[in-house]
Parts: sequence; structure tokens; C-alpha cells
Amino acid sequence: LGLVNTTIGEIAGSRGQTLILNLLDQKGNKSHEKIVIRFEKYMVSNELYFMKIRGSKFVNVDGWFNFSADKSDPFLSFHKSREDGSWLKTHETEVVMDNLNPIWKGFQLESRKIDESDHLRPFKIECWDWQKSGKFKFIGEVIITIEDLKKTKPFSIDLKNQKKPKKKLGSLIFEDFAITLKPDFLDYI
Repeated sequence: LGLVNTTIGEIAGSRGQTLILNLLDQKGNKSHEKIVIRFEKYMVSNELYFMKIRGSKFVNVDGWFNFSADKSDPFLSFHKSREDGSWLKTHETEVVMDNLNPIWKGFQLESRKIDESDHLRPFKIECWDWQKSGKFKFIGEVIITIEDLKKTKPFSIDLKNQKKPKKKLGSLIFEDFAITLKPDFLDYI
């Protein structure tokens, strides 16, 4: 599509830690396309979060008026909160086909992908219905903290959708949650 030349200083010093640059074509001419580069400093942490999540009683967003034999094909998308209040997608689960009570494989995430080891920093999990066309359908979302997940096992929270505030959309159930430390070089010494 094109290329840009910049420096870390230019990115880090940009307003709102966001830099928008015009792409250059192969001949070095300015093109109409742009690239957006967002910068965020993160803390070095060796915490790993293990999660095993399942869904319960998801609303079926597939089919015409939900009379179809097809069921939703849900997957989860994790987003960390940025310092400017925006959300940055950092992880996605696999898709569970035709299932309103999905069970996702357990997985590990580095703390920097969710909360920078600040257990009170909120992160968002969105639930989407996968579509072959690539136009995924939004089911609902939750905003939680690691501190919430540490309280009880299993931890359950209802999905919310601002466009359908009173509708029951289903729940996410955290069957297992654990924090482990990944040793670094100094730990071995």
C-alpha cells in the first residue's frame, strides 16, 4: 500500500500519542492513503493471566427473526483501556460455531495486554457473532477488572448492549482464573 519514514521521537511526542502520516508510494510520492500510529508506554511486568471462559444463554443473532436452525458463532475480543480513554484491541479468542452456550479453550495473556499489572484498571471484553462475510454482529460487552476476577470462582457477569439496554443477552462465566509469574533473566540469577 505504501510506506512512511518516522522516528520514535516523532511518535512519542505526537499530540495525544497519535500520529497520522501520509503513505508514500513506491516512487516516494505522497499518496492519498494515511496510516495512524498510536503510542502508549507500558510497564514491564512478568504477570500472566490464565482464563477459562464459557458463555451461557447467549441471544441468537443469526437467522431471519431467529427462526433459522443456525445459531450464533460467538468469539470474544479483549480491549485494554488507554490513558486517553480509548480502547485498544489486544486479543481474540477462537470462534465457537453454532453455539449459544460456548466454551472457549483456556488461554494466557500477559498483563500488559489487559491492565499493565494494575488490577483495578478496567478492561473490556466484547462478544461478537462471526460472519463469513466479515461483517460480524455485536452481541454484547462487559467491562471488568482483574480484581473482580480474583473475588469468586466461577465469576459470572451479564453481557450489556447500549442499543438493547433491557434485553437479556447472556452471560460470561469465568470458570478458572489464575495469576502466575513468568520469571525473567534476573529471577534465574
